[in-house]
Amino acid sequence: MSLSTGALNDESSGMSFEFDLADTEAMMAYEDLLKGNMVPAQEMAQDIFNPAVQHIEDIELLLSGKRRSFIFGLPYMNVRTSKGEFYSYSNVDFIKQGLKTVTEYGIFSKEVRGRFWLKHRNHMKVFAGGIATTTDKTGAVVAQDNKVQLSWFYEKDYADSKHVNRAVEDLLQDTGMTDLAVKVNKTKDLGYVNVKLDIEGDRNFTNVLMNLSRRNGSFRAMENDMSTLVTNYFNQGDKLELCNNDQSVSSCKSSYMRRSKKALAKIKSFGAKLAKLRKTDSKAFAKTFSEIGEQVWKNQFVFKAVLNKLKSCGVEMNYEVSGERISNYQVQEVTAYDPNACK
Repeated sequence: MSLSTGALNDESSGMSFEFDLADTEAMMAYEDLLKGNMVPAQEMAQDIFNPAVQHIEDIELLLSGKRRSFIFGLPYMNVRTSKGEFYSYSNVDFIKQGLKTVTEYGIFSKEVRGRFWLKHRNHMKVFAGGIATTTDKTGAVVAQDNKVQLSWFYEKDYADSKHVNRAVEDLLQDTGMTDLAVKVNKTKDLGYVNVKLDIEGDRNFTNVLMNLSRRNGSFRAMENDMSTLVTNYFNQGDKLELCNNDQSVSSCKSSYMRRSKKALAKIKSFGAKLAKLRKTDSKAFAKTFSEIGEQVWKNQFVFKAVLNKLKSCGVEMNYEVSGERISNYQVQEVTAYDPNACK
C-alpha cells in the first residue's frame, strides 16, 4: 500500500511534411523518414526551387501538472487510484496557410486502474476546458473559441455481463443520468468491453460560468435546480445506493445538499476567476477549468445541475456501450442554444 504525489512535465515537438511521391528523390526522402531519418526531408524542404517536399507544419506540445495516487498491491493484483489537475498547451504553425493556432486547456481527471493476473480494467472521469486562438502572420487574431468537455470512461478485458452492468450503474451514480440505463443479458465471456460518455459545449457555457458571480439570478437558478434534484432523488428513496449502510436517508440527503451547495459556490468563485483572467493570462485561465472540473465531478447532483445549464447553451452528447461480443448501443443528443436559459 502506498500514497504518492508526482509532478508531470512532458514536452515534445514535431513537424509535418508534404511529399510528391511521383518524384524519385522525394520518394527516397519519404522512405528515410519512415525509418526515422528526417534529414533528407528537411534538406529538400529548405530548397525553395524544389517543391517535391514541403514543410507544412511545426508542432509544440506541453502537458504539465500534479497527480496524487494511492496504490494497493499484492502479487499479481493491484489497484491504483489517482486524481490530478493538468495544463495542456499546443502550438501548431500552419506554414503554408500562414496561420498559427495556440490551444491551452485545463484538465481534471480521476482514474482507477486495476490488474488481476493478466486481466485489466480502467475507469476515468475527465473535465477539460480551455481556449484556442488562431493568428495570422501579422499576429492578428482571426479566430478564437472556447470548449468545455466532460468524459466518463470504463474499459475492461475478459469482462462478463456483471462487469458491464456494474459499470453502467457507476455511470448513473456519478451523473444521475438515469435515462442512459441499459442492461446486458447474463453472459460469462464478453471479451473486451467499454462504456463511455462524451459531452462537449462551447463558448456559450464558458460565458455562463464567467457570469455566475455577476448574475445572481443565474446562479440561484442553478442552485435551485440542484436542490430540486437532491430532494426528488431522496423522496424516491436511495435507488442508486449513494448513502452509506449505517446512514439514514435524511442524514444522507442533508449531507449531499450541503456538499453540493458548497461545490456550486466554488464553481461560481472559479467562474469569476475565469472572467478576470480571460484577457490577461491565458495559461491561468485554462488551468482554472481544472479547478472547476473537480467540483463538477463532486457528485451526481452537481454534475446534473451543471449539465442542465450546459444543455441550454448547446451541447453534443455521445454515449456508447460496446464490446467484442455484444451489439453496440449508441445514443447521441444535440441541443440548441437557448438565449433565454443560457445566461
